[in-house]
Order: sequence, then structure tokens, then C-alpha cells
Amino acid sequence: ALEKQITTFYQALGVPVIGALQAAMVDEEDCFDTPFHLIAPSVEKRTAELCEVLAPVLIADTPSHD
Repeated sequence: ALEKQITTFYQALGVPVIGALQAAMVDEEDCFDTPFHLIAPSVEKRTAELCEVLAPVLIADTPSHD
């Protein structure tokens, strides 16, 4: 229910919502000193996850140069 409220709020403002709220959360053991500073293996994992959800959106929004 909370994710739906957040998504609806941002979409009403015209802000695209990409991915799921739960997918943006990381385990405590993946953090270095704060939730914003991940350990190296977790950085690689999180980057790969972000690429998966961002690639389709970025590709769809890229103008063609034909």
C-alpha cells in the first residue's frame, strides 16, 4: 500500500517511477558505514540491478539519429 501511495504521488507530479521500492533496499551487511555507502561487492551488484531497470527506459527515451 505504501509503495502504491508513493508511486501515485510522484506520477501525479509527472516524475517517472522506475523499479520497485523493495528492490532499492539493501541488506545491512551490504553497507559500509551508512546505507548510502556500500561495500565493493554490493556496489557491483546494485549497479547491475540499476542497469537492468534503467536500460529499457533510457533506450526508449533516446532519440533516433536516422
